[in-house]
Amino acid sequence: MAFPYYRNGQLVNVKYRGPNKTFWQVKGAEKILYGLDDIVNQEWIIIVEGEIDKLALEEAGFSNVVSVPDGAPIKVNTSHSLPLLLSHISQNTIYYRLGHR
Repeated sequence: MAFPYYRNGQLVNVKYRGPNKTFWQVKGAEKILYGLDDIVNQEWIIIVEGEIDKLALEEAGFSNVVSVPDGAPIKVNTSHSLPLLLSHISQNTIYYRLGHR
């Protein structure tokens, strides 16, 4: 199974899933959120662990979903990873939306 990663309509990476949950990506390719183009102009977003989760929510009618490129990390470091992955959205919007309840 192949998951294409796009930014602004341009293919920047492909993640592959083989038998027994083996995963690999294009060597040296940029790691971005899966579904990044789907959240452009969205008021709020849902971030999930994997591509299958993103696709399941998309099938359920949610168009504002992205997946992290490497699954759930052991420890989350929001000091640089999240702003880097969401660099196309203003920083004020990122933190407002993530902190908004």
